[in-house]
Amino acid sequence: VSQSRYSQIKALRMELLRDKDLREHWEERAAILEHDGGLSKSEAEEQATVEVLNARPSSRCYFRIV
Repeated sequence: VSQSRYSQIKALRMELLRDKDLREHWEERAAILEHDGGLSKSEAEEQATVEVLNARPSSRCYFRIV
């Protein structure tokens, strides 16, 4: 992940962690991606950030971590 994209993801994650419901959804999604998806913890958290925010119509970020 490039430094610029990493910074964007980090900022988006801070936005979603302020909301209790989104934070719970993010934590669950990251755990699933890490455990079932075989991603590292940091990869799972990055992917979960994108997925959770893309699920919210008001904050679509439209990019994917591969």
